[in-house]
Amino acid sequence: MPNTFWPDLLVVLIATTLGALLTVWIAFGTYRYELRTRERDAIRHLANIIASRRAFMEANPVRVDTSEQYRADDLEACRASVTYAREAIIDASRAVRPGSPMQQPLDDMARATNRYLDQARRDPNGYWLHLNELRTRWIDSLASLSIQTKFALPEPGSRGSSRKAEA
Repeated sequence: MPNTFWPDLLVVLIATTLGALLTVWIAFGTYRYELRTRERDAIRHLANIIASRRAFMEANPVRVDTSEQYRADDLEACRASVTYAREAIIDASRAVRPGSPMQQPLDDMARATNRYLDQARRDPNGYWLHLNELRTRWIDSLASLSIQTKFALPEPGSRGSSRKAEA
């Protein structure tokens, strides 16, 4: 019987090494897939939140007199919706891994949100005009995110109910 100890040992070492490397490669691939899935889910959740807010519906904006109580109440409701959306943007940003290409559009959305809140505070009668600008900036960012996630994301306010339907 020939001595096969060394060739057998070599085969075992190679097979064990390749098996371990394959296991690590599969685990790393699964980890990356889960990260990307979590990111996409966070972006879709954010888009759905923004789409469901009535304040972000497409409108023909005009300057309004916020000295009337119902207009002032509408301004506060819009501020509350924008603040809620800002928190959702921050949450989505936390769910995105550092260095992800999705981070830049989220940062742009957060900056646009902060800009709106500052403009609405300084010029309350123009809040509706500023809200339309915010919506336009968000549409641009969501279009970029849509390309990166490979999902069709809804536009801001596209799923919000109209005031007439609620009355």
